[in-house]
Amino acid sequence: QFIEKTLANDFDINISTSSRLAEISQSRLTKNLTFIHAGIERQLQTDELLIAESLSPNLDLGLSNAVVNYTDVGISINQYLQTTNQRIFAAGDILSTSKLDHSATIEAETAIRNLTKHRMRSVNYNGLMETIPLIYPAIKIGQSEADCHQNNIKFQSTTALFSELPRQIIAPPVKGILKLIISSQQQL
Repeated sequence: QFIEKTLANDFDINISTSSRLAEISQSRLTKNLTFIHAGIERQLQTDELLIAESLSPNLDLGLSNAVVNYTDVGISINQYLQTTNQRIFAAGDILSTSKLDHSATIEAETAIRNLTKHRMRSVNYNGLMETIPLIYPAIKIGQSEADCHQNNIKFQSTTALFSELPRQIIAPPVKGILKLIISSQQQL
């Protein structure tokens, strides 16, 4: 709710989650949107529309000819990034496994190592950032408040706007929110 309020107040951006699109049309100066939210049909006129959706991999690569198994969500791999064709490795957005947004580089490095070395290893995702998909992406590193509650970790949290941080004095202005969660052992 804090993020939605900040986007609405600071950027005049309204978020409507769990909505179903009914119709989009365009008049001379505006784009017209009809959607259903909480069972109520709503209409909106705007200059521009931003509709967010998840990425889907391009699988039109002749994978069947190479005897590589895949589904609509991506290529199937084992723990070493090896496909069902043992001579082919895969990394990045084309994988069917759930992964972090910034994992393609480490997956590529691991796949190349596994392709060229005798002793294979699996990908170590520890310490990689997780991007939370929003209009302005949020970055998560480490445990969330929910994780701390679930694991019975005592913690404190604080939230600040980037505009309130000292960084703004020496760097170009950045809009966003920073939230720190610190355990009683002083760990982020």
